[in-house]
Amino acid sequence: MNKKVIIGIAIAIIVIIGLVVLVGGNQSVQSPVDAIFGGTTNYDVIVFDGVNSTSTTATTQTLAATDIIGYSTILFTPNTGATTLTFPATSTLSSQDFIPRAGQRTQQCWINSTSTVAATIIFAAGTGIDLETSSSTPSDLTIPGGNSACFQFTRQRNSDITAAMIEFSNAD
Repeated sequence: MNKKVIIGIAIAIIVIIGLVVLVGGNQSVQSPVDAIFGGTTNYDVIVFDGVNSTSTTATTQTLAATDIIGYSTILFTPNTGATTLTFPATSTLSSQDFIPRAGQRTQQCWINSTSTVAATIIFAAGTGIDLETSSSTPSDLTIPGGNSACFQFTRQRNSDITAAMIEFSNAD
């Protein structure tokens, strides 16, 4: 093969990879692999892989940014009955790299680790958090003992964060 053709192909590949890295930080783009096989790579989903296992005797508690950043799963045990947890203000989450740009999202699941059904976890919104639920009862932001819920956090354009809660019940 001609030396100029090989150099041209190498430069084209480097340019394509460079574009994917540069543009990929804030939107969905088609990577070279996706261009060949079809599909779109989404670079706006932030995946955390840590697990936070904690308990409390408090009946109300405001979460700090460090309580939720970096964790995909939180195993929480309320030790004295119902506990209301208020999410931190979005202003504290922006500066701590918790989905800092509009359109970015992440998922986090909470497990109520107690077997006492009445020891519930109730969620409340901090400033700038828009809590949503898939339930027909909008005020049901509660996880009974032994159950779980996952939140899909999405940064809005106005810097608020939507926290869409999907609740799961123990079926066995």
